[in-house]
Amino acid sequence: MIRSDYSSAQTAAVCAYEWGIAELLHLLTDAALQPSGRG
Repeated sequence: MIRSDYSSAQTAAVCAYEWGIAELLHLLTDAALQPSGRG
């Protein structure tokens, strides 16, 4: 039970980390493609 809980917590943390990196890159790409005066 503990091992299973730890495994799912670790998986969730890794997914959140990878999603955060992807989201950050997406935001940076959008900012780079847009003129600086826009939103």
